[in-house]
Amino acid sequence: MKGSWIKLWRCFIEDSTVQFLTKREGHVTVTLLVTLLCSSEEDGIVTRTFDEVSFLCGLGVDECRDLAHKIAERGIISIDSEDKVTVLNWAKYQGNPSAARSKRYRDNHRMKMSTVTKTSRDESRSRHANVTGEAEAEAEAEAEEDIKNSPHTNSPEAAREGSQINPIEDMCVENPIEPQGQGLTRIEKARAVWNEAKAGPPMRLNVLNMGPDNRHSCMLPLPAYSDEEIAEAIDTYARIRLSSEHEVRAPYQSFVGFMRGGVEKFVAAADPWAAYKRQRGNSHRDIEDRDREAALAMLGGGK
Repeated sequence: MKGSWIKLWRCFIEDSTVQFLTKREGHVTVTLLVTLLCSSEEDGIVTRTFDEVSFLCGLGVDECRDLAHKIAERGIISIDSEDKVTVLNWAKYQGNPSAARSKRYRDNHRMKMSTVTKTSRDESRSRHANVTGEAEAEAEAEAEEDIKNSPHTNSPEAAREGSQINPIEDMCVENPIEPQGQGLTRIEKARAVWNEAKAGPPMRLNVLNMGPDNRHSCMLPLPAYSDEEIAEAIDTYARIRLSSEHEVRAPYQSFVGFMRGGVEKFVAAADPWAAYKRQRGNSHRDIEDRDREAALAMLGGGK
């Protein structure tokens, strides 16, 4: 999709179906339609999830999904049982006839060249087979005779070896498992709490502008904790850092770092107020944080 174009027909805004949906559901209908068009491949299949589309439209996920189903009822898009969206009549309104003709020409030319090459190769092999056929047959007959007369073939060792079947290793490369989306809007909520609580350096990049590794790190705590628990953990972390009676020896230097390894330590169930209380002795949190601080120092100080 990057670098490609979509066509927006001049009559789009005056279309009776678009007018009906706009008056009934609001102008966000147009925003959603354009977002779906911009998120479609050449066959009209939308590649973005409802999480991503709703974020781009400024809607909640459920609100976005409900509006999409209302649009689908008017025959503009279709939605299957797995929430896959397809823009209908894509070829009619977005197709490129000249590109299709060029593709057909290239395919036909490629097929003709492949046929000529295959015919020439077959003729060459046929001529070679006529010349070498007898010699190969004689060589095979001699080899079979040698095997029959070989003392190794009739030995007990050969019988034992013949009964063993060498296992064939499975050389298929296992497909990488993509992390299942836990909600881009949930990451955005946590990012807003982090920036508001001033728990650390502000996270200025939104979730769509994060790199895939950082986005994956932010998704790690989502299956285990609710939005409220994550927000509470961020707020608790920020307040503990400001407390004179508590100490975090290795504070997190980024929102991504906290989401990756800090949420589970600062939720209420982990009792962080007791775990990070400043004391003379070394608590297990002190030791853990000191080890973490030393490891980060060896890696150059990144957190």
